[in-house]
Amino acid sequence: MNPPFFIGPLAPGFRVPPGDGGALSTDQFIYDLLFAENKVDTPPTGFVDVRDVAIGLVKGQKTPGKHRVVFRGEWFAFQEAIDYIASIHPELGDRLATANPTAQKNSLLDNSKAALVLGLTPRPWKESIREGIEDLLKLEKSWIAQGVEIKAGGGITH
Repeated sequence: MNPPFFIGPLAPGFRVPPGDGGALSTDQFIYDLLFAENKVDTPPTGFVDVRDVAIGLVKGQKTPGKHRVVFRGEWFAFQEAIDYIASIHPELGDRLATANPTAQKNSLLDNSKAALVLGLTPRPWKESIREGIEDLLKLEKSWIAQGVEIKAGGGITH
């Protein structure tokens, strides 16, 4: 199975060292949306919820034969995600990034084999963004409580 960038909630009990944004892996893309100084570009491959990847890996182990499967989530542009975050967290409106425009309407990756071979259907992107943002905001709050300074632009310092 070959997924693009992972997003979604952090695994229960997942520990991120205070201020270590690099430990967020590709969820850093989503965390970067929380900083007004950032001007972000939507990756052309799109994203996939980490929970969908886990389901796909288990299904792949149980599927007979050898298959190479690309699996991605629903397509969304970063500006759509930013607008969605603003709608569910109006208090974040002033701190959200802006996205460079994209004419792209779909991922460059074809998801049809994942559906055909593994029966995978990605969860809605808004669910992945909502639950991922909730975890990232909790994490940020815990970092601040530990004295970590969160800098504009997504930078994190001690």
